[in-house]
Amino acid sequence: MDWTQLLTQKPKLMGYGFLIYIFYSFCFSMIDVDNPAHTYPQQLLHIKNLLCSADVQLRYNNRKKSFWRLFYVGMLGLLLISLGCSVIFFMASYKNYPSGYAIKRLHQAGHSDHSMSEIFVHIDTFSAMNGITRFCENDHPWSPWLLPCRYSKEEGILLDELQFRNFTYLLNEHPRIDGFKCLFKTYGFSRIRLRKCIPPTEVVTEPKVFVHGALSNEYVMSRNWPGCS
Repeated sequence: MDWTQLLTQKPKLMGYGFLIYIFYSFCFSMIDVDNPAHTYPQQLLHIKNLLCSADVQLRYNNRKKSFWRLFYVGMLGLLLISLGCSVIFFMASYKNYPSGYAIKRLHQAGHSDHSMSEIFVHIDTFSAMNGITRFCENDHPWSPWLLPCRYSKEEGILLDELQFRNFTYLLNEHPRIDGFKCLFKTYGFSRIRLRKCIPPTEVVTEPKVFVHGALSNEYVMSRNWPGCS
């Protein structure tokens, strides 16, 4: 007889199982997972899965009894709520990487000005925290022209100083910067809005990251960009 059958046949043990889960949660919260000397106790997660599955099976097997019927309906409601929250969180997280989409779009736009020795892109603090990762930063992102590209995440640069730093492109949270033209913008997650229709929620986005090109670069200015208006 396995643990699931034992807990299902003896409902009184569910109370003890709940106490075990509380004790497990308390002990787990005391573990310093950031300390490399401590090993993440993956095996303890099976205790939580065991108790949850046994509880669900217990309620399902007793769903026709008047006492357990309310718990069974509550369990179904919690499952539906959990599913809905998972969908909402997925939609919000999908829209939460505006700078990643911005640099990908900039790479796709291409850059074929061979008079330049390299392309210099500056990424501000906000953009660096919202989707810019190392796999987006390639030595030759504007293939097939194979122009070398250099990225800078230097912090503390004033907006008025950016025009004097020889940057070709900027990924910035500000829509207007002296010495640069806003080429395009990308949208990111703003909030969840309730609606009186299906689906009842909607992810609201707003401009988050603006890609700028240097006014001194004739090639960048000669191209057709959508703009930020």
